Amino acid sequence: MDIIASSYFLCPFDIMPEQEKRALSDKFMLRLPDGMRDRIKAAADASNRSMNAEIVATLEEKYPARDDALIEALEQFSKQLPKISMEEALRRMKEFEDQIRASKEGKSTSP
Repeated sequence: MDIIASSYFLCPFDIMPEQEKRALSDKFMLRLPDGMRDRIKAAADASNRSMNAEIVATLEEKYPARDDALIEALEQFSKQLPKISMEEALRRMKEFEDQIRASKEGKSTSP
């Protein structure tokens, strides 16, 4: 039996591999103000990136990923704070400060 695929009867997602479905699920249609596409294209060309990569890089700067490991370490530290010396607390706070700075610079922040 032959399967007849039409856009009316069969959604493209029904026949796509799972990995492609996930990739498409994060697509976002966006209307840009006049001239912005040209500015993005110029920035992308200057950075030797695609326009998509340029937009993602810009969004990553504005909305960096959460560092869950660092947040967990800070929560644990706050629970231990009443039990440790002032010197130990200051030492750990300096470590967290270094980790936060490294996180902002895009470096690894394993506590």
